[in-house]
Amino acid sequence: MAHEVKSKINDVFLFITWGKIANVYFDKGARWLYDRMNERDSEFTPEELLQFKGALVDLSERIRKCADAL
Repeated sequence: MAHEVKSKINDVFLFITWGKIANVYFDKGARWLYDRMNERDSEFTPEELLQFKGALVDLSERIRKCADAL
């Protein structure tokens, strides 16, 4: 059962870290995203903020599909 559940969430399993989101959705490193989320010497541009929103929406849809498959 555990393997079956893990295989069903495999699509989102690796996306649970901000570093992975930064890399996949922005082609940047984790520090880049952490700095913007924490407003450390950097802020999101309006375009980056829209892209970040899209990344989170995309990820949420992927999580929902995995949850529905359980």
